[in-house]
Amino acid sequence: MKILNVTSITELRGGDAQMYTVYKLLKEKSDIKQYILCPNNSILSSICKNDKADYFTYTKNRLKLFNLTLAIINICNKENINILHIHDSSALNAALIALKFLNKSITLILSRKRNNKIKDKFLNRHKYSHPRIKKIICVSKAVESIFDKIIKDKSRLITIYDSIDVEKFSLKTNYSLLIKNLVFLQKP
Repeated sequence: MKILNVTSITELRGGDAQMYTVYKLLKEKSDIKQYILCPNNSILSSICKNDKADYFTYTKNRLKLFNLTLAIINICNKENINILHIHDSSALNAALIALKFLNKSITLILSRKRNNKIKDKFLNRHKYSHPRIKKIICVSKAVESIFDKIIKDKSRLITIYDSIDVEKFSLKTNYSLLIKNLVFLQKP
């Protein structure tokens, strides 16, 4: 199975950090080959470069939708991608356009981290209910609930709670922030 994780975010927000954590955790699986597609000037592209991750970049400028769409098409064709895993709304726009030019066997999965309301408009209902989106992974029931008025087929929604790489934090010995907060709470 070959997966292309797609983000259009230049900062390193929680969703991209979580995506990269899952990327690293699944990297050891011999039956899964993953790639990341992100803006060339993003924090994630720097992390991928330093870690020697399998990643691609695109130019995020005034032609960002076109550039991202073209990058998705090229990578999917070159690497024989089976699953497009989309991590934000702008990346979803590009992926839905790209799918018009790609093999129908490619599965589209959307991960949704934010619980900000989606406006109940025709284009949003069409976008998030698109038949090529097989599942929408939500990080909480609160996030899942934002689709109540947008998606009729609730079976496409699944909640998978975020996790952390505990090994990353297991060797941390700096408890000063925790101690400061505990002392603060104990003051009369």
